[in-house]
Amino acid sequence: MAKGKGYPTRLKILTLLTAFASCLGPSPSAPPAPPAEIPSSLTFPPTVGIDVSKVSSEIPTDSSNISALTGDGPLKFVISEGANLSTAFNNLLDEFLSPLTDVQIPVDPAVTVFHYFNTSDPPLEIKIDFTPFDLDGDGVVEPCTGSTCPVKGTSPPSACPSEAPVADLKQVCFRIWTKKASDAAFQRLMAGTYDTLPVKDDPDTEDNEENLGKGRFRIGRIQENITEISDIIVLADPGEYPFTRRNLFGVDYDHQDPSHVQTEIYNILDLINAQNETRFIALQHLLTVQLGKTDPSGAAYLEKTVNLRRDVVVEPHFLAESPEGLRQEERTIGRFREDTDFWSGSLFIDDPFEPVSVPTTCARISTASEVPQEDCIDLGIDTTGEPFVAPATVTDALFPEDFPENPTF
Repeated sequence: MAKGKGYPTRLKILTLLTAFASCLGPSPSAPPAPPAEIPSSLTFPPTVGIDVSKVSSEIPTDSSNISALTGDGPLKFVISEGANLSTAFNNLLDEFLSPLTDVQIPVDPAVTVFHYFNTSDPPLEIKIDFTPFDLDGDGVVEPCTGSTCPVKGTSPPSACPSEAPVADLKQVCFRIWTKKASDAAFQRLMAGTYDTLPVKDDPDTEDNEENLGKGRFRIGRIQENITEISDIIVLADPGEYPFTRRNLFGVDYDHQDPSHVQTEIYNILDLINAQNETRFIALQHLLTVQLGKTDPSGAAYLEKTVNLRRDVVVEPHFLAESPEGLRQEERTIGRFREDTDFWSGSLFIDDPFEPVSVPTTCARISTASEVPQEDCIDLGIDTTGEPFVAPATVTDALFPEDFPENPTF
């Protein structure tokens, strides 16, 4: 992976980027499914991330296992590339979700909107609307109950039940606006749906009942009138200012079953100049999957897979050091087990300045060096032939049109 003349430019671009018979008689009918638990309070997950710090080369902000970081061998970049972005996305999403950590809203068919003051630093005023809306822009309003109660057919003055048949459950929609005391207006923060509400742990019981549930949301930040991008980015024409910068995420997560947890993230990061022209855009699609498995000896372990597609376009004459512009496509996949020191994966970067092509390789994590492919095959983590995720599109991450800039109440 020789460093070509465009290597510094690529580093600068990446700094801007701060998700899968016969029988004798009739079979007995299956027993009815147990009813679904419905929490008394609606909460928002503090995180939807999956920890992949074992193969990261950057220290996560919440990591206590620093010694497990990828070694400094020749495959360090290949092993850690997807994990580094996964960790960065997790940390940024946690930051976006942090104002909602302490929010507890009654699960009640009468609660259709909620107004809350967060005493954090800085204090925030939060407004949440639970009425149905069109999340994905397909022209169809999501089939939500219109309140915090996820049970269809429940309306005031009835209370929301503590459990219900799965067939009676419907989605819960939400749109969230926040405002600092110093701000003149509210800003959009998050819009999404719950398929299954999160359940917090009951500290009075021995078991850990916490379950982050299942849902989809759009979240992020749109900043207007940006007059400085970064000290390390030099524009070919400073007259491009001011910019609108969008860093938006579309997230689809399922954390209901601890034996199969996954989070899919779509990200758009772009810069739009005063003439409404997109001068830089990065579209990223990340799928992280965690599976709980058992080896032949009966020992339980976690298998984790990071699958990434990144597409970057820099328009000609935008960056001073890259006047010809840049189009880059990156695909990487990696899989490892938390109980072993091995990783299997591949990395391809189509870049006119610094192309990278590393086909499926088995590596030792602690040294970041290649080992025989049989080592990964024997461990069941070989990624040969695994498909990469599809490229993201702008519509995968944008705020929905049915998400007004100002609160609905």
